[in-house]
Amino acid sequence: MKRTFESGATRGTAQGKIDLEGAFSVLSFERYGQYMLEHTVDSAGERRESDNWQKGFPLHSYVKSLLRHLLTLWKVNRGFWDPEPKFVEDTLCAIIFNAQGYLHVYLKKQLEANSSDSCVPDDPLPADAFTSGTAVDSDGRPLDVRSVSAMRRDCLHRYVSRHLACCGLHCFECADHDSKFEGV
Repeated sequence: MKRTFESGATRGTAQGKIDLEGAFSVLSFERYGQYMLEHTVDSAGERRESDNWQKGFPLHSYVKSLLRHLLTLWKVNRGFWDPEPKFVEDTLCAIIFNAQGYLHVYLKKQLEANSSDSCVPDDPLPADAFTSGTAVDSDGRPLDVRSVSAMRRDCLHRYVSRHLACCGLHCFECADHDSKFEGV
């Protein structure tokens, strides 16, 4: 399915695709960005890269910090404490940071575990690997995705998704396995 705009331009359907604009609050997202900017300077006064946290912390350190900040929020919510609004906002941002950091490490470990699947080849994907629903295996032989077993399609899908991610692209989300490769 496709959408056609007044200009005549066409685009694939948005159905089934992640709607990040609708999933996040622009106000919260911006405030969290401000919080992260403030925290690019560590306690020793050294500036660190904004993505330093993506190097990963042990999961238990995220949980310990998350619980401390949740306890603070709980006290505020129960009326035991009435701090300045910025403090409450920073506490909420710290909760987001720790939850997101935990999720990041957890998902990264899942991706690493899945990348060791024996059915997923480790060789690079050729630039011309796809032509309208047809994939090419590592030896250059065409594979019609519709004729490949469900298990092999899933493995091929993980293989393609990894290579797309390396290029900064994303997989086309679709419930129908046979159309996962259309338009790639």
